[in-house]
Amino acid sequence: MRELFQQELHEVQDRLVEIAELVVDAITDAVEAFNKSDVTLAESVIVRDNKIDDAVVALDELAIAIMARQAPVAKDLRIVVSALRISASLERMGDMAEHLAQLARYRFPEKVVPKTIRPIFKEMGSLDIELAKMLVVLL
Repeated sequence: MRELFQQELHEVQDRLVEIAELVVDAITDAVEAFNKSDVTLAESVIVRDNKIDDAVVALDELAIAIMARQAPVAKDLRIVVSALRISASLERMGDMAEHLAQLARYRFPEKVVPKTIRPIFKEMGSLDIELAKMLVVLL
């Protein structure tokens, strides 16, 4: 029984990493679509947000099932609860990537931001991508 529980905990962690990787891809593509006014890439990000949302829901359901069936305590409980909180943050990050993509799509063929502040937005996008990649490594 304990071995099954440990496998479920590893499954939670693996799913978190998969979601984080999807979010990194979404942010990377959304930033590029935003900066280059690439409508095709923007559409791709928008469509892929549903995959992130579905993966988060599946992870949350698994975490809740683990808590109901296994009644974890101490470190194991912290892992499961952390997974729920992290998945919510990842879902919001995916939504923000989708929002950037929508801005790029709606403003096409114009750029989203004025030329004078584009370097600032590019730098912000680079930092966002870097932070998202760090999250994947940490998970």
